[in-house]
Amino acid sequence: MLNKIIQVIKRSPFPVVTSIDPKGYPSARTMGLVENKSTPPKILYFSTNTSSQHVAHYRKNQKACVYFKRIRGWNFEGVCLWGIMEILEDDKTKKDFWTPLSRLFYKSCKDPDYCILLFTATKARYYQAQKSTDIVLK
Repeated sequence: MLNKIIQVIKRSPFPVVTSIDPKGYPSARTMGLVENKSTPPKILYFSTNTSSQHVAHYRKNQKACVYFKRIRGWNFEGVCLWGIMEILEDDKTKKDFWTPLSRLFYKSCKDPDYCILLFTATKARYYQAQKSTDIVLK
């Protein structure tokens, strides 16, 4: 089952990521995974703007959910991960994840509006053919 989950994640590079807003409602957006150093499904990395609304949400409530989907014809697979999102703003981490693509969005790896989000999953749900399987991740 874990291999199926990893394959869905690898073939779905733009998952929907949720945070919890100040009023307790989920807030969703599509985000691109940062490939460097990820070990799905337990650990995932994203790069984003420090000034963004969802980063503000994570500063107050680290609970997060990440949803991946893979559609092939009439075959649909989904993976939902629940866990904690950390905001990494240290220079070493930002430099480690810096790519040529990052230059499109940020001045440099030291840009204060550039940060890395570290998602650590604690549980997963895999869905296919109208069946769901829950997995606790250790």
